[in-house]
Amino acid sequence: MKHLGSPFSEFIRAEQARVVAEIVPHRLELCVGELCCRVSDRMLFTARLKLPADVNLRKEIWQNGLKVYSGHVRARFQLSAV
Repeated sequence: MKHLGSPFSEFIRAEQARVVAEIVPHRLELCVGELCCRVSDRMLFTARLKLPADVNLRKEIWQNGLKVYSGHVRARFQLSAV
């Protein structure tokens, strides 16, 4: 009978996250609103930036040189700032 290794063998976990925003000059949105004049020489406003982006998440678990798990998730979202 061959010895296949200890049940307490070492696991190696690899995780990767990647955020991609393509064609930024064409997809970046700037919205200006809520204009208000409180003082005669000043104007207040709210500026909002939005940028559509994609995220890719990947996870792998290796044991004794063999890949025992591999998972991949993709999603779309919007980065925004006020």
